[in-house]
Amino acid sequence: MGNTCYVQKDKQYMSSKQVILLGTLGSGKTTLFNTICKKLEKTKFGGESITKQLTISESCEGQGFRILDTPGFGAVTDRLAHSIGILAGLTEGPINRILIVVRYERLGMMIEQATRICKVVWKYMPLVTVIITHWDLCEDKAQEQKSIEEQFKKSFKINSFIYSFQKITAAKICGDIDKCLEQTAQQLYVSQTEFDVLFENLDLDFELDCLKEEFSRQFEIFANTVKEFINQLKQGQSDQDDILHSLIVFIKQSAEEQMLEFEKKGGNTMNQIFNSTGSEVIAYFTHIELKKSIMSTVQNLIELCQRRMILSPHHPFNLLKMCNFCGLVWMKVQGCSGQTFCGKVPDQDEIMQGKQFTKYKFEYSNKKISFQLLKQEQSKIQFKLNNGNKQEGCKKPIAWDTMLSLDQNIKEQLLQENLFDYLCNKKMENPVCQKWVKYKQEMLYAAQQAIKRV
Repeated sequence: MGNTCYVQKDKQYMSSKQVILLGTLGSGKTTLFNTICKKLEKTKFGGESITKQLTISESCEGQGFRILDTPGFGAVTDRLAHSIGILAGLTEGPINRILIVVRYERLGMMIEQATRICKVVWKYMPLVTVIITHWDLCEDKAQEQKSIEEQFKKSFKINSFIYSFQKITAAKICGDIDKCLEQTAQQLYVSQTEFDVLFENLDLDFELDCLKEEFSRQFEIFANTVKEFINQLKQGQSDQDDILHSLIVFIKQSAEEQMLEFEKKGGNTMNQIFNSTGSEVIAYFTHIELKKSIMSTVQNLIELCQRRMILSPHHPFNLLKMCNFCGLVWMKVQGCSGQTFCGKVPDQDEIMQGKQFTKYKFEYSNKKISFQLLKQEQSKIQFKLNNGNKQEGCKKPIAWDTMLSLDQNIKEQLLQENLFDYLCNKKMENPVCQKWVKYKQEMLYAAQQAIKRV
């Protein structure tokens, strides 16, 4: 395989030292290249890569070095061709330093950017310097720099860093790279055999990416079908809560099955990459990406279910109200509809006849969701509220019908705490559980904490 078709040279260069510039789309790689060389290569944030071949130029400041600009990682189209261009750069004579360009943002996202690149250059990490661009966006630079360097050392064993501002001068960035080159004793020569190994790993990684995209598309189709099912449910029907709760359980199970199937199909490939690189971060990065994507979709679906459930008159939130005087949240118990006072609890054990809790079995096939009745139970719950604890409340007279309902902000906070999901799971698992009072108290506590935050 010839590499010359991927390389563009402007002129003959005299510098003996050479660096290669690697970065994901939108990282600021080509902008940095333009600053170093005083050139006007086209730039673009995200989408397809503007740089489609290897470009070699000369630094315009400092002691002088040759610099190789490569196609951006993660290109939507021509991904394999771009990656070959990157590998071709590694064979373009001796490399003194590998410069990985990472855009400053949330640390986890920065690690993801770097992981895509380290998959290709994992054998040459001692020669790597990370250049953090858009550093002027960072507010607490001292703390952030410490966190970034600690995490990069832990994940990739990288110990060399440069921080680049949006309007950094050519003299400044060239001087920083010169200092890195002065500390570099070794050079990188990529033999044909090493190139073949790198290309094989790249091919394995590309295979995993294709598998990940296939599974992502499948789960997205499933998610759209779930949304359509939720939107078609009749508003206010008595069993809506139970249907939606069973649907939440089904969504979670489907996500777990999807990940297990991906591990089954891609496990051998991930193991091959791990055996080759010795890095769990590199080998299982695609698996982690897919899991994050699927779990994000799952969370969105659960929130959609919960927002439909909260509109039901049977929702547990309708058992919660606030005292008109002190704002303390109380849960309704049997026989408290009349006049009482804030802080009054039953003097003896209470027996409550619960609603029927229904389980449904869901199935997904041919882009359609169906469900059937699985189990129906009615609970008779006995619990003790007057357990000797000091009573709370302002002791002012109240009546349930005239007490304040929880406002939407508080309900949203309770949804974020997954409280209703917890309560429903407890009820489903053991509807006659003597610990009913415990999660009633937990519900009250969570509501009261939510009020404080709001």
